[in-house]
Amino acid sequence: MKRTAPLAPADGLIAIALAAAYVALLLATAGDLGYARDEGFYFFAANRYGAWFQALLEAPRAALRPEVVDAAWSVNHEHPGLIKSLFALSNLLLQKRLGLFAMEGTSYRFPAMALSGAGVALVYLWGTQARDRLAGASAAVLFAMLPRYFYHAHLACFDAPIVTVWAACAYAYWRSLRDGGALWPVLTGITFGLALDTKHNSWFLPIVCVAHAVALELRERIVARPEAAGPRRRTPPRPSRRRREEPRARSPRSPRWRRSARSSSTRSGRGSGATRSRACASTRRST
Repeated sequence: MKRTAPLAPADGLIAIALAAAYVALLLATAGDLGYARDEGFYFFAANRYGAWFQALLEAPRAALRPEVVDAAWSVNHEHPGLIKSLFALSNLLLQKRLGLFAMEGTSYRFPAMALSGAGVALVYLWGTQARDRLAGASAAVLFAMLPRYFYHAHLACFDAPIVTVWAACAYAYWRSLRDGGALWPVLTGITFGLALDTKHNSWFLPIVCVAHAVALELRERIVARPEAAGPRRRTPPRPSRRRREEPRARSPRSPRWRRSARSSSTRSGRGSGATRSRACASTRRST
């Protein structure tokens, strides 16, 4: 894969600015947005998880008892727990301790907003590395303004976070192909694990990556096969039909030329003898 120029320090600042601006826009537009049905289930699960986190800090041995763990984490167990844990920690730290938000519901929504801003920054960085800074900025802005993504980025749900984690895994996979080494393959595995703990549709990621890797391998083999065989030998062009029908020049040594020469000389000899006999006859008559 073609290597591109490394990112400049200014690109990191631009990515942070894009992420911060997007999160600020989400916070400014979240006040009049009602709660979705799924958010109620996640609020309840986040409160149970938050209570377990507090118990873990106050009495770790009692909090780690199996019945206590099952009682807390069995709530909404059909969905992975990573993002709901972030909802709980945001409510505990940013709202109940620091009081940063006017509405408590916004504290649950804030982790999804932050991850959405990180997704916009990632799109900028990836586009800048793959093409140039203008392409990265354009892709980031257009991605941020997608109506469905902009809506889901407000919610305390998993849809916007999985977009960011999925893109992070795909980006790490792309870097592993481009740069090689051991770092980016390891990061690909880590981000895939985070994706599995975000939403179940991340199980499709291996299908995408494996299909892409197989396609690359097939392309390499198809391209390498003609190169290994070497240059093809060119057969001399066959003479055209017109060229074949052209009469061949006769060599003086050919049998045909000899026969034609003898016949012409014989005819010329006969003609000269008859002329001499006629001349002699006319001379005798005159005498």
